[in-house]
Amino acid sequence: MNRTPFLILVIGTNGTGKTTFCNNLIMKKVEAGKRALIVTNHIGEWTDIENIDIRTRELSNFNGIRKTHMNKDLFVELKRYYNGILLFDDARRYVTTKIETTLEDLLISRRQQMVDIFAVAHSFSKIPRSFYPYASHIVLFKTTESVKTRSDVLFDIERVTAMQERVNEAANNDIHSYEILKF
Repeated sequence: MNRTPFLILVIGTNGTGKTTFCNNLIMKKVEAGKRALIVTNHIGEWTDIENIDIRTRELSNFNGIRKTHMNKDLFVELKRYYNGILLFDDARRYVTTKIETTLEDLLISRRQQMVDIFAVAHSFSKIPRSFYPYASHIVLFKTTESVKTRSDVLFDIERVTAMQERVNEAANNDIHSYEILKF
């Protein structure tokens, strides 16, 4: 098991292409034999994806892509999710002080579980702090919030600040502009 899982932070304002970017990447992985679980609270997004009740055995053996909604047992149930992609859409919604430890357990054990994670949010501060130390990449679309809001947990803040300036400038001509930074 010499595999290094990824944890990608996807950050950008509304309408910049975060969901489309994630969907395209996930579809390529699913076509290559991976599976994906989307955690969302947005009724209007991911509408073409079948729902799954994560309390059932299906969590352990489904193929393709499924979605679920936040519930109080989400992170406990996700301990049974192996070998796939996990996407937290609008990541700020999934962390409260009650579940922070269970989330961190998932982030730490993602290599053993063979789980790659996407955390998607509208700004740096909407990605919970617990994700940053484990991040392997940032995909940055246009943002309005300063990178410095996460200077306490963000690696290489100078590179991220420069990237934000370039992306925001490029977004003046193409709202879907983005850059990827690998840590």
